[in-house]
This record gives sequence, structure tokens and C-alpha cells, in this order.
Amino acid sequence: MFLSNKIRTVCILCEKSSFKNIFGKKHFLIKCNTCGMVSAKTIPTPEELKDHYFDYPSYPSIPPLTLKRYNDILNMLEPYRKNNNLLETGCGFGLFLEVARERKWNIIGTELSETALIECRKKNIPVSENMEQLLQNKDISFDVVVSLEVIEHLNDPVNEINLYAKLLRPEGALYITTPNFNSFTRRLLGKFWIAMATTMSSTAANGGPRA
Repeated sequence: MFLSNKIRTVCILCEKSSFKNIFGKKHFLIKCNTCGMVSAKTIPTPEELKDHYFDYPSYPSIPPLTLKRYNDILNMLEPYRKNNNLLETGCGFGLFLEVARERKWNIIGTELSETALIECRKKNIPVSENMEQLLQNKDISFDVVVSLEVIEHLNDPVNEINLYAKLLRPEGALYITTPNFNSFTRRLLGKFWIAMATTMSSTAANGGPRA
């Protein structure tokens, strides 16, 4: 559990200041009464986030179904290949990037976890700790930016997506996945939905006005 005492007072999406508790006052999630954005009640500090993701879980190999999914994504992104540059944000141990490299993409990743950064560098995967480091290089642009289950972990996903736009070439592709708060499984499982692990998410996916 994050220990930060900074309470969210403004919606990260619409910047309004009216919230309701979804699963009671003691639960960590709140919902904007104006736009329906679901987010964490407290805002972890950068230091807390870095410490939390230090021991990022590792996987010895890519399961066949995951490998197929990665190739399906890359097949869909193939028409956008122009300068051959692909960025994955929050790349973990670089499993998706390894598959992209096998398909001859020039790969770069960003990652917060120090253990994952070390592992990526052992695999000769170029990685940066944040987007700002990449933006310092004015000569690089990307055909594709990929973000797989990342934005729900961020304090400011709107700013993150704006950074993606700066790194993409004109008419490039942005591919994002994130948990759907309005999904059937969330409605069925309520506060026990696995995507809402209290120690993992700093923000949750936008659930819209229906939850």
C-alpha cells in the first residue's frame, strides 16, 4: 500500500473536483462525478512508485498465447512502418520488444523498474527511465508507440499520452491497452476484480459514467 498522504482533489481527466467513493470510504478508488473517470484516492510519490516497481515480476519465456498476441499486434502495426522505429513504454523485461526486434524493428523501451532496466540492457535492448530522456533527442521519431497495460499505473496518464504524441511521427500509430472498468468481470467481481490490486495501481482505467 502506498503511504503518500497527498489526496487527489482534481480529476486527472476533466479537472473537476467532485468525487464519490465506489466501494466505500476505506477503498482506494474514487470516481469523478462529472466525467466518470476512476482513479486512486491518494497520489503516490515518484519515490514510492520507483520503490514499488523495483521487484518487477520476471518471466522465463513468453507463453504461446502471449507470443501470438504480440505478433497479432505487430501485424496490425505493420502498415505504419516507415522509419522503422518502435517505442514500447513500460516495457518490463522487454518481451514484446524482443519479438519486435526479431521482426526487424528498431526498438526502444521505457521502464521505471531498476531490475527490469538491468535485464533489458543485458538483452541489448535500449531503454530509458522516462519519456523526457527520449524527447531530448530531437532527431528521433517513432512510427509506432506501444503501451500495454501501463497508463492505469500512472499518476498523470493524460500528460503521458501527450508525450507519446510528441514522439510519434505524423500519421504514426499509438497502440494502448488498459483494463476496462466497465467490463463484465469487474461488474461481476466488484472490489475483488484482479485489475484493481490495491498495491499496484496509482490510477485505474476510465470507466465512463455507467459504473
